[in-house]
Amino acid sequence: MEPHRGTVGKPSRERAEPGKRLRRSRLVEPADGGRDLCLGVRGRLARRRREDALGRALATELLERDAVEELAVDAPHECFAFLEASAFSPTFLIYLHAPAYWKRLLAASDDEAREAYALFRRQVQIFLVRAQGRRWLSKSPAHMGFLDSLAGAFPDCAIVSTRREPLESIPSLCSLTAMVRSVGSDDVRPAEIGREIFDGFVESARREEAAQAALGPGRVHDVAYARLAADPMGVVRDIYERYGFSYTQVFERRMQAWLAAHPRHAHGVHEYSLEQFGLDREEVFEATDGYRRRYLADAIT
Repeated sequence: MEPHRGTVGKPSRERAEPGKRLRRSRLVEPADGGRDLCLGVRGRLARRRREDALGRALATELLERDAVEELAVDAPHECFAFLEASAFSPTFLIYLHAPAYWKRLLAASDDEAREAYALFRRQVQIFLVRAQGRRWLSKSPAHMGFLDSLAGAFPDCAIVSTRREPLESIPSLCSLTAMVRSVGSDDVRPAEIGREIFDGFVESARREEAAQAALGPGRVHDVAYARLAADPMGVVRDIYERYGFSYTQVFERRMQAWLAAHPRHAHGVHEYSLEQFGLDREEVFEATDGYRRRYLADAIT
């Protein structure tokens, strides 16, 4: 639920269990249009591969770095497009500088947020028609500031939130934002991005903390990103045990195979810094100290 704290590692767990994750091929159009009905599964995938080719040509720099997750048309993907369908998503701020939109998003009424997440839920229901009633699994940091609305739309959902050191996650999202904006603009301002992402993290973390308190203890399962990176299999086992999900040897072997085929930093190390985006390390540390002590106490030395 927090801005870009290394979500690239998660598709391995999602992809390992067939039928229980959101495929990119169904992300933009959860319901087939008339033209898709006569194409069949292979025809739809072929069309979307052609459409993706244009995006790949425009985003070569992104795909060459270890900053983005797998974008294959039949691979797992984040669910933020379902929020974007209602024009209610902080991910729009990655694409362009829009401070007025962020203010409007934060000022949204409870009814507006519920309406946006109701549309999100409807799209999930459409998707699940094709999934034969299997459990829904998706992920996106976009929900961080709207956890109460997410839980309201899915009252029986299991929520897992990874926690990464803000001194790392904030410049990581800054770097991703700069790269994404550079695809469509030559006017990319690092210091402007730095302030937007920093302020956005602080506010989103505040809203998430309030939502967790309202939801009650134990509603959200917190996972340290450092542990996820070091022991992904152990983290998944803990999550499955926590929520009573079936953890099989077949599932474990699939995860192991995926991890072996997709090692971290396969495209090189994604390098970034707070200073690169005009941020002062001490200021960021002090502003995020409460978050650090609340969720990363074991990592504090």
